[in-house]
Amino acid sequence: MKICMLTGAFPPDRCGVGDYVQRLCSHLAELGAEVHVVTTAHSEPQPEGWDGAVRVHRIMRKWNSAGMCRLSRLIREIRPDVVHVQFPSVGYHRVAALALLPLYLRASGRRAILTLHEYLISSRLSRIRQTMMAAASHAVITVTPEDEARLRLALPWKQQSVHCISIASNIDRQPGESFDRTSCRKAWGMEPDAPVICFFGNLHPGKGVEELIDAFAVLSRTCEDARLLLIGSFDPRHTLYSYVVHRKILDLNLSGSVRVTGFVSRREVSELLLSSDICVLPFREGVSVRRGTFLAAMRHSLPIITTQPDGAAPPELVDGGNVLLVGPQDTAGLARCMEMLVRSPELRSRLALNVAELDSRFSWPEIARRTLAVYDSALGSQ
Repeated sequence: MKICMLTGAFPPDRCGVGDYVQRLCSHLAELGAEVHVVTTAHSEPQPEGWDGAVRVHRIMRKWNSAGMCRLSRLIREIRPDVVHVQFPSVGYHRVAALALLPLYLRASGRRAILTLHEYLISSRLSRIRQTMMAAASHAVITVTPEDEARLRLALPWKQQSVHCISIASNIDRQPGESFDRTSCRKAWGMEPDAPVICFFGNLHPGKGVEELIDAFAVLSRTCEDARLLLIGSFDPRHTLYSYVVHRKILDLNLSGSVRVTGFVSRREVSELLLSSDICVLPFREGVSVRRGTFLAAMRHSLPIITTQPDGAAPPELVDGGNVLLVGPQDTAGLARCMEMLVRSPELRSRLALNVAELDSRFSWPEIARRTLAVYDSALGSQ
């Protein structure tokens, strides 16, 4: 099967969707597919290159009408069986014309597949655009059951064309024999025996970083040797937020206890997660299995404290069983849970064991196999 994958960003771009596309395409190629990725060119169009067995075409200066002409010419050259659009992605730059892309592909005789990564959490206007895109597509993939259910309600005539395929972690766990936990801690100024609580992800307001720092300040009063490790860089859309976070760390006298890594490689992320004892992910909108940072913590068998969404928590997550859940922006709850885990090695071990069992349900080979099945279904539809 020949696949053309459209994404606004692709490594080395810093984008979770771009990372997802790289992993998915690599595993599709392993299953025998011929995969072409079309993505954004950051200056002049660049010659095609290779990412493993995947051919990458960095030709899209803008995803507007002129860009669509360039894309159309390339698609005619490739002659793919399906064109798979990933949405959203930072490289699209919120171009409104993208809402018409699946309709354009259908009109040109192509089988259009659409993956929606952020359907329910998008703004109302964006959700309307995504629903239009889904209506024009031959098949739609969502990454959470909640998105799947809502989209089926919005498009009742497409019940058989809407599918849910969960994502998996983009951060591979480093082999144990090549990793030295003590050396890694020392390199980041953390003592070998200190309780290390980590956060992973781009630092911006929706991630609950401020609440985490406040909660850690409470914990520090009774556990002075605890350390907070913020793994990630500040989202460039929120540059002022870096000042807010650094100011809070200084005002709470935590500069000796908090480390902010900035952007680090995937290997370094894995090493830092393996160097930690607890992971706290206080998303203001609640946890979801679409959260790559949550899946990364799960892949590394860390005991996880995270936040309850407005509705029910994902059915895979059991409060007190494989995670600890608190309400969004519940600083006191975060502090209580952190202290509970710091004081109880038994609870940490139980949560880590149970979350490791859950991780086995989220694998890239399975995601690729299920994606190919969606392609086959779309090719067989009218």
